[in-house]
Amino acid sequence: ATLYTAEDRAGLVLGNESARFHTALERIAHHAEWGVKVYAAGSPGGDGDETARQPCTPGTPGTPEDRGRPAPGAGRAYLERRRNLRARHERQREDSLRVAETVDTQVCRLAKASRRLRPHGPGTADGHRLQVLNATYLVADHRAAELELLVKDLRERTGAGIELSGPWVPYSFVGEV
Repeated sequence: ATLYTAEDRAGLVLGNESARFHTALERIAHHAEWGVKVYAAGSPGGDGDETARQPCTPGTPGTPEDRGRPAPGAGRAYLERRRNLRARHERQREDSLRVAETVDTQVCRLAKASRRLRPHGPGTADGHRLQVLNATYLVADHRAAELELLVKDLRERTGAGIELSGPWVPYSFVGEV
């Protein structure tokens, strides 16, 4: 921001830059900014170590030497559970990224412009869900209801956690003014 101590100086700058301001205003006239966030399905809450939540199975006491030893094959079974869990999380992540791309493609068809923002990571107010899309779209005012219906349909078709926010003043789309 620039501060001007005299009204005539501010008027001069506004007059010199009026073409840029008018271009920016024409670009966003009768449009609003809408935010769309998509969250991964089945995002784990915490470190994802489900094996720690597995119920313990009592072993047979055996001899005193055997009491502290795991059952034969326990290490292999543990590693297999971890491998399966990791593979399932990877499939969920890939599926979520595909859904995010679908959502972005569909919303872009309605929007005049779009901007992808950095997804919010863990530690946010809703840190238990993994955000895979954080985007804003410049949508004509007369298409707002169409956007809301599209997002509702995408939620139902994909089963994804999709948040729509707006309408907002289209700050993200005024460009360098």
